[in-house]
Amino acid sequence: MAHILVDHEISPHDPMPADYLEPIKALWVDNGVRAAIGMGNEYALHDNLTYFIEDIDRLWGEDYVPDDQDLLRSRLRTTGITETIFDLGQLTYRMFDVGGQRSERKKWIHCFENVNCLLFLVAISGYDQCLVEDKDGNQMNEALMLWESIANSHWFARSALILFLNKMDLFKEKLPKSPITNHGFTDYHGPKDDYKAASKYFLDKFKALNRNTEKEIYGHFTNATDTNLLKITMASVQDMIIQRNLKQLIL
Repeated sequence: MAHILVDHEISPHDPMPADYLEPIKALWVDNGVRAAIGMGNEYALHDNLTYFIEDIDRLWGEDYVPDDQDLLRSRLRTTGITETIFDLGQLTYRMFDVGGQRSERKKWIHCFENVNCLLFLVAISGYDQCLVEDKDGNQMNEALMLWESIANSHWFARSALILFLNKMDLFKEKLPKSPITNHGFTDYHGPKDDYKAASKYFLDKFKALNRNTEKEIYGHFTNATDTNLLKITMASVQDMIIQRNLKQLIL
């Protein structure tokens, strides 16, 4: 059955157009579309697509209000530098979200001289995904190159580095179907579907790029949609920052 869609102007407070619902559902069950989505890593398809489409009836409800999981799975491309200030426990955090894309880095790399700690977030599930700006590139290789430049930069010589290898849930899910050795990481010799061995491999790979043996590096495996795990992780990060600040005061 053919569907004809009428272009709608939608304000932030309007429900989604009802006449879009059935055509989107029809696309979702189309074999060609499903096959293309299965190859989404080859053209940087957002990994939240399945989550939202499989719950599309709720999203189209007139009384729809995003819940916590909807917010956590939403994505807005970062451009420039965005600062957020918030309190967590005994500390006030000034978080700077910076553009990870190549074209954005020159705007921020020089801005953070003498920061206490730098949090570096990597989607570990990106080991088999291309870049938005370069279909022949690889997200994990790009993250490794950026990490190497940051870990050894004079701007961060006194900063502790906290590495979050995020999206562990997606990593576990795709690993048996997409072995990491198929994507250029041929020095991995562990079981192809052992996510613990594979995640340690990537953590060790990041740590090995640091040329300053005295620099403090802390690694965490996270899943941003698991709020309980994130609370535990952030509590650990907070304890580390407090201990580091106390040490500096004593010195």
